[in-house]
Amino acid sequence: MSSRSTVDILSPAGVEFQHVSPTLAALRLGNALALCGALCGMISALVLIVDIAALWWLMLVPAVIALLCLWLVPAQVRALRYALAENDFVIRRGVINRSLTMVPYGRIQYVDIHQGPVLRFMGIATIKLSTASAQTDATLSGVSVADAVGLRDVLAERVRRADGPMSKDLSADGARPRRQWKPLHPPDLSAPRSRISDGPLSVQ
Repeated sequence: MSSRSTVDILSPAGVEFQHVSPTLAALRLGNALALCGALCGMISALVLIVDIAALWWLMLVPAVIALLCLWLVPAQVRALRYALAENDFVIRRGVINRSLTMVPYGRIQYVDIHQGPVLRFMGIATIKLSTASAQTDATLSGVSVADAVGLRDVLAERVRRADGPMSKDLSADGARPRRQWKPLHPPDLSAPRSRISDGPLSVQ
């Protein structure tokens, strides 16, 4: 009888994961509790309008949701981790449904740092990695500003090394310059050219 393997397939060997900022948990938890409070207000207004006291039990719904968020949101943020592997940028997330995203450095075309008013106030940022295919794009939320800037610079350097001599350096904002494509079959300039005149088509 064979024993079950205890190897975690979402923890690649030799990869050291980093946690995102715990401030992200406070932000998400605040949003969740605000929604629960709004739901309580809607239920209260409904009970007062229809004047059915038995409907007060509906207040249990936002209460249960709030208790669930108090456990789930911090757990999700603790599970959200990233790592700079040898050939890939790795993002691991999820508590119940876990996932592992690996973005090869050679496929990264743009590294974007987004920070709205709320994120700026909280001192965190969101990093978005754009690739040749939208299906392989990756987003990492809750990174501190200092870590986000350092991560962008490291990714830019590793993308340059992955590309080798095929492309120029990434620009200062994390963008990769566009490649200059050449036609597979250049036109034969020695062939006769045609021109349109007032009369019929003639060949020079």
